[in-house]
Amino acid sequence: WIVSIIYGKVAPYDVFQTNPEDVDEIRKILNSSKEVKLLNNNSKGKLGNQLEQELYDLMNAEQTWFELKKNSFFDNFFKKIKPVLKSYLKSPFIIVHLNAWKTRPNMKQYFDSDGNQRGPNRMHADGYPPGHYKCMIYLQPLNSFFGKFQFEQKIFESEKTGCSILFDNNLKHQSITGSSHYRYCLELTLMRTAIEVDMLKCYEGTPDDKWLLQAYQAYI
Repeated sequence: WIVSIIYGKVAPYDVFQTNPEDVDEIRKILNSSKEVKLLNNNSKGKLGNQLEQELYDLMNAEQTWFELKKNSFFDNFFKKIKPVLKSYLKSPFIIVHLNAWKTRPNMKQYFDSDGNQRGPNRMHADGYPPGHYKCMIYLQPLNSFFGKFQFEQKIFESEKTGCSILFDNNLKHQSITGSSHYRYCLELTLMRTAIEVDMLKCYEGTPDDKWLLQAYQAYI
């Protein structure tokens, strides 16, 4: 609330293009990283979503997460795109969490016991605390073969690798799975701050991490 008073509100979404050389390097890092699963728990002082175990089992079967460690490439890459991120957020910010995964083509749908569709492939809002935004960097084209992304009424498509979407993840959005290829995605969770902070100090974590346990952790 204070950040919004000082710096104003943020647009629902924006789009930029990540450099192809950076896209190639990110893919190399992911393909050489340890593959991990969602564990349905909290870790490292961040909060995770407590979803039903059946949904976690389905997502672990259909998606593969990567263990990402803090390294010099990511530090330099985030510094490179900082002006774009700050221009969208209109304020200082911190990268709360870095996440990456690949999704099988034709990912199966999951329905809970009440018949409600769950998972990323339906229109949903993430329910994060106010001030959080997402940056999704797609490491391949966005099309019917690799999959697409929908934000409210807009479906994002691109025949270039590196289409990057900044958006308010508390508004409705969904993944659209591809028909024949894995889709690779690098996800940054961003939180607006009232003053300049070290934006790089918190981004390492696990796929179960979502946001800081307390907002003041961004400032200490």
